[in-house]
Amino acid sequence: MGKKFAGQMDTEKAEAVEQRAYRFEGFPSQEQAHLLSQFIGSARFLWNRMLADWKDSYKETGKSAPVRTPASYKEDPDLAWLKGMDSLALANVQQNFQRAVKEFFSGEKGCPRFKKKHACPDTYTTNLSNRDKPNLRLSGCLLKLPKIKGPVRLRVHRKIREGGLLKNCTVTREPDGRWYFSLLFEYPK
Repeated sequence: MGKKFAGQMDTEKAEAVEQRAYRFEGFPSQEQAHLLSQFIGSARFLWNRMLADWKDSYKETGKSAPVRTPASYKEDPDLAWLKGMDSLALANVQQNFQRAVKEFFSGEKGCPRFKKKHACPDTYTTNLSNRDKPNLRLSGCLLKLPKIKGPVRLRVHRKIREGGLLKNCTVTREPDGRWYFSLLFEYPK
């Protein structure tokens, strides 16, 4: 079997669970919206930095170099501000970038592109990191996200099936300024 990316499930495990996503409008406070915007910007920045480094390496050597981890970028004194960002969101950027490079070399997709601030979706994804002490929780209409002070209020307009585990949340800011939170739940089959 080929190499798996971090977070990629075994087929047996994937068949044992059912995934269901719910998308709700959210109403973050001004402070929360500011932090969410910073997380979106840091995810876009890291993608562009990884792409630039990968392209430079590819031009110099003619080979695809391993993708640097977000932790290696945080060690750079000029990028110390990345330490304050959601590390799981940055890890998702790395996974998405690795997938894009793999799909490029397999001929499935074209070369990864830089993400422009106003020409790509304003979004980032964060994951559940610990089941015992979850960093990502939904209690009624209140969503707790990593590195965000206090819960974000959601308009939960439909019932969420019980018995599921919240696996990740994709935060999106629409061009009209509204916020949406897509929650992915896993349910045993």
